[in-house]
Parts: sequence; structure tokens; C-alpha cells
Amino acid sequence: MQISHVLVGQRRHLAVNGRSVTTGIDKTPVDAAEIKRLGVTGDAVVNTKHHGGPDQAVYLYGSIDYSWWRNKRIDVDPGRFGENLLIEDFTCIDRAIVRSAIGSSSVRASSSRSPHRGFHAPHSVGE
Repeated sequence: MQISHVLVGQRRHLAVNGRSVTTGIDKTPVDAAEIKRLGVTGDAVVNTKHHGGPDQAVYLYGSIDYSWWRNKRIDVDPGRFGENLLIEDFTCIDRAIVRSAIGSSSVRASSSRSPHRGFHAPHSVGE
């Protein structure tokens, strides 16, 4: 597994369907970040009921998945889907085989991500 981007997000407010929502989904690249038991340092987890914690501390997304969006003529930048690590030559379908050492952290896939309105808000993708 080769990491192409490490990404973190800040808490921010967006207008969605005429109302303000707080989100941390839209991540931006950083040079490095530490993976801890409950998440990635510097990354805002806004909805702790459904995100973060020991079973969802890091979100991986694959470069192959981004290629799929681009083939649909939807231009999206790394971090758009809330991932903390963008992995080269990887697709989210491969998540079941993820059990790897990343730096000094041991990472394993615990579940796949369920789509929700947070995907749509920052860039109107898939509405």
C-alpha cells in the first residue's frame, strides 16, 4: 500500500438546502499526521456518534475510486470524500483485505463507509 496523500479537515459551516450544517468532511493535504487510537491528529471529527473512535479512527479512499468519478466527468480533489489517507492503486472494494502497518501504526479495515449527505454538501457531487 502506497499513501499518496495524508489529509485532515477542520470544522466548518456549509449551507445545505437552505440551512447551515457543521462538517469536517472536506479534507486538505498535510505533510504528515499522527494516527492515534481515536483518530488522526489535526483532523476534526464533528459527528462523533457516527464518525471517529477506535473502530473508525482513519478513513482510507483509493485512487481507483477517484478515477471512477473522473470517468463520470466529475472533477474531485483528494480529500473530497473525507478520507484521511488516499491510497494509490486501491479501491474501497479492496477494504476487506486491508490490514497493514502504516508508519508505526497498525491499521485494519473494520467497515465500509455508508454514503450520506455530507458527501454532497461541499461540491454538489451526486445530488
